[in-house]
Amino acid sequence: MRLALSLTFLTLLPLPALAWEHVEGETCNIEASFETADVTVTYFPRDRAYAIFLRNKIGPYPDDRSVLSIAFVGARPNTIRTRDFFFPDGDPSVVSVIDRGFGNVLDGLAYNDTAHLFLDDERILSIPLDGATEPVAAFRTCTAKVDI
Repeated sequence: MRLALSLTFLTLLPLPALAWEHVEGETCNIEASFETADVTVTYFPRDRAYAIFLRNKIGPYPDDRSVLSIAFVGARPNTIRTRDFFFPDGDPSVVSVIDRGFGNVLDGLAYNDTAHLFLDDERILSIPLDGATEPVAAFRTCTAKVDI
């Protein structure tokens, strides 16, 4: 009986998010899935380019916006902004940015507590960053398997 009660109690405790993971293959990826969003950061070694894909599980992004911002909140706060974002394959629930440098994004993920995604001045999503530090470190040293 005590064991059953203990196990029941344990299932009620909040557990740390284990959502962030590093995945290595033909590309290097950091992936996370949450109730409201999926996040993927990818490095394409052949093109020497990085991309972030943010899927909004709540609904489509407003398509009449001109600036995408990610505000990182925590030990090393930073806000990055761009007008160069797009909706891959015309999917209004996914927003993406591709660039050759992603140091600010990786630092933001690794050293902060939360990332807030804005389109213009409207906050669309908040993403917890608990557990992202180790996957980001692995991502930084990733050597993807690419046939040249």
